[in-house]
Amino acid sequence: MKITPECFPCLLRRSLYETNLVNPELGYEAMKTAADVLLCEFGENSNSAEVATKVHRAVYDLLGTDDPYKDIKKRCNDIALKLYPRAEELVRGSEDPFKAAV
Repeated sequence: MKITPECFPCLLRRSLYETNLVNPELGYEAMKTAADVLLCEFGENSNSAEVATKVHRAVYDLLGTDDPYKDIKKRCNDIALKLYPRAEELVRGSEDPFKAAV
């Protein structure tokens, strides 16, 4: 997909958000890193997915992580596992288990 001007600030916002998840103290450095990549890669004929990948990879490298969402995912999975027995009970006890599950 072709990149648009709106992608530039959006990628900066996402980079800052991800930085704040991992190490807020690196905010300035992460913004400089993301901006440097954007200044090199951003153009009318750029592919948005390719640019986004390069921006995120550079910021993740700075942060020392492959996944800034890892802790959030773990918390969500832990909550889902706690709720699973009750959800299964509701689905199995329903007149229409498929409808209840959906």
